[in-house]
Amino acid sequence: MQKFFLYPSLLSYHEAEKLFDTLKKNIIWEKQKIKLYGEFHDVPRLTAWYGDPNKSYIYSGIKLKTKPWNQLC
Repeated sequence: MQKFFLYPSLLSYHEAEKLFDTLKKNIIWEKQKIKLYGEFHDVPRLTAWYGDPNKSYIYSGIKLKTKPWNQLC
């Protein structure tokens, strides 16, 4: 069984907003499409996959290739 820990006071509201804005501006986000029942549909979220060279991650038939680590990673 997996455990989940909630830290409601980890960051203040201001710190969380600042971190979110930094991630939004400095991460290369992508919009993926998925094929369902023969038709392509937008995946309802943005994705970003950073990691070591020549690594990939596959889910629902979508292959995400890594982008090089940046100062945020």
